[in-house]
Amino acid sequence: MSSPTRPAPTRPDTPRLVTGATAPPRRSSRLVLGITLVAGLVLGLAVARLLAGAGPATTPSVQRLDLPGVAAGAPAPAPPPPAEGDRVAVEEATSPETAVRGFLTAEALGDFAASYAFLGPDDLATYPTPGAWVAAHADLPPITGFAVERVTDATVVTLTGLRSTLDQVMGLIPARSRDTWKTVEVDGSFRVDHGASTTLPLYPSDAEVSATVARWAEARQECRSERQADGVLLGAPALAEQLCGASGEIVVAEAAPLQDGQDATVLLNAYGPEVYTWARVVDVREPVALQAVTAPIADEWQVIAVLPTP
Repeated sequence: MSSPTRPAPTRPDTPRLVTGATAPPRRSSRLVLGITLVAGLVLGLAVARLLAGAGPATTPSVQRLDLPGVAAGAPAPAPPPPAEGDRVAVEEATSPETAVRGFLTAEALGDFAASYAFLGPDDLATYPTPGAWVAAHADLPPITGFAVERVTDATVVTLTGLRSTLDQVMGLIPARSRDTWKTVEVDGSFRVDHGASTTLPLYPSDAEVSATVARWAEARQECRSERQADGVLLGAPALAEQLCGASGEIVVAEAAPLQDGQDATVLLNAYGPEVYTWARVVDVREPVALQAVTAPIADEWQVIAVLPTP
């Protein structure tokens, strides 16, 4: 909670981003070249062998990892919700695409009894009654819309809009996903094989994370809370309170995936092992040293936890 009695600090307009500040400097290739020119080819080769065997190469302190489900850039806008007139009768499901359209339209309209009619035999064995299928939606991401991207044989790929949330029951639900729907032919019509279908979450670009944390820190300096998820910050929220009224330039590092050993147990307990897939961590170097943990909720990154700097 903000403390209104503490004065807002004087700060520069633009936070400073530092990259790889903790990594040791690399050996200069020009220096090695100079040695070889002076000492001759034989000595140069010896130096090169010595350098090659001196140990592992220096690596940056922050690396960009290509994790499953991480979009290379900002995903396409979420598809609009369907209208009642977009419904497909189960009798019209004479192709994989019409079966998927009928299923997803019913799901987006919240008519789970209607979407149940589009399920294939294996799903009906798992959910033997419409009531069982309705109850299963307590653990399924709420679908808001979809757009068919391509159809290959009995497989349909869609860009799917989802109602994005983060909580300790469902974990993280992104704003959209790319889903690969399997279908099966049953007596001349098609049904959705929901259990065999797969989903790929799509997240905002990692390039936005550090700027989000910088703006969050700016607001905290002014004893305000913004770009922060609803609810209590996990981890060490007292570190965030120290930013209130703190003077000085804001310095943040590049974003990196959450790793073990970063006091991540509290996040693992809250959101499960999937937290390692979507959480991004930014070191705030100044004016208070801390690590801000962010989550891609809806179409933006939001701070969900504060951890001590190792």
